[in-house]
Amino acid sequence: MKQIINGDLDATLVGTANLLNNSDLETKLLRTHEFKIVSAKNRVLSKNSSLSLSDIRNEYMIVLDENSVHNKILSNLYSSMNIDPNILFKTPDYKLALDLIAQDKGIGFFTETALLEPEKYNIYSINEAKDINFYIYLVYRKDKILNDDLSKLISTFEKNNL
Repeated sequence: MKQIINGDLDATLVGTANLLNNSDLETKLLRTHEFKIVSAKNRVLSKNSSLSLSDIRNEYMIVLDENSVHNKILSNLYSSMNIDPNILFKTPDYKLALDLIAQDKGIGFFTETALLEPEKYNIYSINEAKDINFYIYLVYRKDKILNDDLSKLISTFEKNNL
């Protein structure tokens, strides 16, 4: 966001758990996704489509590192429940984390955005996270004069809700 605000970058996609509002920026909400617990197809965590974090307190978790929105949300949820998560592995690479989960090395906390192959996993809603969303925005400066290429790119994102 700093690069957009400083004028160093023309446009960007932003993933956040907060609604964006900045008078200098054009913010177009493209998608809203829920946070989910994800396990390997052969690991059933619940007979229901949703579960509580207390239900999985003893499960090994493979999570994104401290810089991710996901990690901050998960930490806040566990903290509010006075539960210490059983973190096995942290990585900045969501594809690596999902590969490890598909191999049944642990479970994870992701949004639907990351699940490009949902058939590989069991996916559960989280009772404690029903009101917490992940928003994907297209962001650019309001005072930016858009060239043809940037206009086409923005139009593509808007039309396809990418």
